[in-house]
Amino acid sequence: MRTLAGEGMSQIVRSLLELMSRRSYYSGDLLFSVEILRNVTDTFKRATYIPAPDDVQKFFQIVSLMLDMENLEKWEDAHQVSPGAVLLMRVVEDFIHLIGEAQKPFQSFLVVTTNLIITIQREPVSAVSSDINFPTKGRRGMKDWARSAEDKLFIPKEVFTLSSDEMPSSSGARGGNEESDEASYFVIGAILYRTLNFILPAPKPPAVPLGKYQKLVGIFLLHLILRKKAREVWQKKINK
Repeated sequence: MRTLAGEGMSQIVRSLLELMSRRSYYSGDLLFSVEILRNVTDTFKRATYIPAPDDVQKFFQIVSLMLDMENLEKWEDAHQVSPGAVLLMRVVEDFIHLIGEAQKPFQSFLVVTTNLIITIQREPVSAVSSDINFPTKGRRGMKDWARSAEDKLFIPKEVFTLSSDEMPSSSGARGGNEESDEASYFVIGAILYRTLNFILPAPKPPAVPLGKYQKLVGIFLLHLILRKKAREVWQKKINK
């Protein structure tokens, strides 16, 4: 029954891709598609079913089509009802974790579409010995827009440092033996969106708690920096 459920979800992914490729839908269809992808991901999890690589590609192709700039007005309408693009990002995150959990150690998976680039890798705890920079612009198959993009993600290797107390107890990690190192791993997923900064609803001011905090992960988003500078210039003109 679980296999049948998983195969049924794969068929839904193929059918949804065919419908989205026609590009004749409304704002409500985008929200409905987000819900379909969420149900597909949840069903895959419950059925412990891992979709074939071709179906994984189709899943992300659907997301890419949904985030195309020609849907900008549809998303603006949809966001009057629900933060659909935000919910879509959560679905993508869950799906990435599902795929990463099923990968073999050191295995990586790269998806390149018109509007997004995704990399998924599973790394044993003991193997993460260098910083992670994404995207790798010189990587084969990378889109031109990704090569020229100023947005980037930097994760220092210190983020992946686990103390023995933080490792899963089932792996016997307290002893620090080779078996525990192989049993403990990270699923690392990184996404570069081409259009999301235009499609997302206007962000709310971040609620930063008082006190000291340490910045570990670095995210450079050019459009936010330019927007901030534009506001500063405009404010100076008003003050004059």
